[in-house]
Amino acid sequence: MSFDKQTVEYMRQLSQREVVLASEAENLDKAFPPPRVILGQVFRPEDPRRTAAQAKWKIVMAEREEVIAKGTSMYQTQVIDHIKRSLPEGTIAFNAPAYAPLDEETYVVFLVSKRAQLPELRQSVADALRRLDQPLGASRFPDLIAERVKISNVMSASLTGTNFDITSQGPDTKAISSDADVKWTWTIKPRTAGEHLLTLTLSAIVQPAGQPVPYTIKTYERSIVVPSGPFQWTMEFLKANKEVFGGATAVLVFLWTLWKVLRRKNPARGEV
Repeated sequence: MSFDKQTVEYMRQLSQREVVLASEAENLDKAFPPPRVILGQVFRPEDPRRTAAQAKWKIVMAEREEVIAKGTSMYQTQVIDHIKRSLPEGTIAFNAPAYAPLDEETYVVFLVSKRAQLPELRQSVADALRRLDQPLGASRFPDLIAERVKISNVMSASLTGTNFDITSQGPDTKAISSDADVKWTWTIKPRTAGEHLLTLTLSAIVQPAGQPVPYTIKTYERSIVVPSGPFQWTMEFLKANKEVFGGATAVLVFLWTLWKVLRRKNPARGEV
């Protein structure tokens, strides 16, 4: 691994400064007057030289620690950037629900694969949702997102949202197999009606200095509509009779979303 010339020079200066500070601290420590033992009691006489040396020693030690921290941080950043550039590409896919019923669980499935192509992994997400009894029909209107990203041998995925109860069905950090897709599954349950943000964060776990460090690869945000009142009742009725009404739910979601957009652009008089 190679660093740019400016980084190498700065790290060399930090290293030299660290050596100078360490030597200065050692000399100051030796300059402290030794204690005296009188009748078995240890006395350390007050000495202005010792007091001044102690104060300077503390300053030097603090500066030394700061130099070490800067050098370590710069080195780790450079190593992590190098590791990220050298990571291979893989495929990710997940469902992003457009709407979630109030007080009802909705599944989010996230897949990572070293071998699968985009259409194949997108279909795998759809199949996983069907096995979870969450079809891709009118009940959620998900977008199936699939793309190529950098991946590592160990990845972490997390799903967060302040207005949802989110339950993960497994650990956030998992080893990525070369032979099989790796799956994360969450259930989300909205707490209140409205539009709420969900954030999915994918990180590679790298080890720049022998210790695992998460490095964020991609962050996805999705605004989820949580309807209430008559709209929610209608949705529940249509969902219970989806074979009869078919795509009627999609039309309702579209019209309701359009109404919200137009209402924002043209608020009623007296409305803030």
